Amino acid sequence: MRQFAGGVIALLLLAGCVTESPQGLYSQSQADYTEAARINTQLGIDYMRKGESERALSKLQRALEQDPSLALAHSSIAFVYQSRGDAVSADRHYRKALALQPNSPDTQNNYGVFLCGQSRYDEALAAFERALRVTGYRTPEVAMTNAGVCARKAGNIAQAEQYFRGALRENGTFASALAQIALLSYERGDYLRARAFLQRYTQSAAHSPQTLWLGVRTERALGDQAAARRYADQLKQRYPESEETYSLLRSERNG
Repeated sequence: MRQFAGGVIALLLLAGCVTESPQGLYSQSQADYTEAARINTQLGIDYMRKGESERALSKLQRALEQDPSLALAHSSIAFVYQSRGDAVSADRHYRKALALQPNSPDTQNNYGVFLCGQSRYDEALAAFERALRVTGYRTPEVAMTNAGVCARKAGNIAQAEQYFRGALRENGTFASALAQIALLSYERGDYLRARAFLQRYTQSAAHSPQTLWLGVRTERALGDQAAARRYADQLKQRYPESEETYSLLRSERNG
């Protein structure tokens, strides 16, 4: 219906003998294409959320055919390519999105996650820092937590802790940061601190297989077998097919 209406408007202009430059007519047509591209981008994002990557890819490719300058379409299709293991295409579209919209903290953050997954740690941390420098970034705790995860993967534990603590200063109940700093504390042998962060996590979010397994190991290290069993029971009941449950069962068999 939108294309038909646009066509009628163009005909009325010509019938009324109004001089209209070809550029003006193109702009009207381009506005329609841009709107269609936005619709296809949103459909692609919806398919992404449902895990239907093939349909998402098709909609996002169509969006970019309609409007190659739509930054959100580039960043969204980059995420789809990333999830499909096509690192070259993902990188190309992330770069294009950022060339079009360099001050998008969400795209900088997502690009940082991608780069970290490619073991390009310095580039990833630079992307997270660019996200954090954007004035008005509403969820800096997200980029800080991701930067901490990346710093930890790169072997810089002190830097990772700084990022996690920064995330918690921004949002003291941010579950991802609480889980990560609990894990970091456990790996350092600071089991009491790991327990404390896990208790804070429990007040903020439902346990994942990872946090329940961390709870088992933390309480075992502290010698509280009853608490360890409570975590273990939850893990087996709620996530019976998870890798963490298999690790738990192996640990129980091995005594």
